[in-house]
Amino acid sequence: MADTPSIPPLPRERYTLSDKLAIALTCLAALLALVLFWIDKTPLSAGITMALMAALIAYPVFHFITSRRIAVVVLCIAWAGIGLFGWKVWPHPLTVTVAAPQTPLPNTINQTATDSTCSNFAAGSNAQIKCIAEERARHANDQPHH
Repeated sequence: MADTPSIPPLPRERYTLSDKLAIALTCLAALLALVLFWIDKTPLSAGITMALMAALIAYPVFHFITSRRIAVVVLCIAWAGIGLFGWKVWPHPLTVTVAAPQTPLPNTINQTATDSTCSNFAAGSNAQIKCIAEERARHANDQPHH
């Protein structure tokens, strides 16, 4: 027989396929956590991330729980927890009111009259004009008619 060179044994891998899968899933979970932390919360982004969370919880449940009945129960409980979490953190619509820019009124007088209830309004403002008109109407009603 001819001398055949011996093939050295293959070195044993440090991680098995299952270990590599677990590491990959952990990295994806960390990535998802960071995405959830940084994204703006809109109803669309909240809905998408909630659906991803519900989908991603299924693998660990079915991987670690061998009984299908128990796995389905645990999955339903996990989905209920995710649903409660989503209900709690769901973005509420913001109501934004934009105030008109404050510009100084032309020809304003920095005087305060003490004889009028309208003295707290800026001279020439719509509120003061309305107040003065109401005050004049009140005085007209108070005066005796001849």
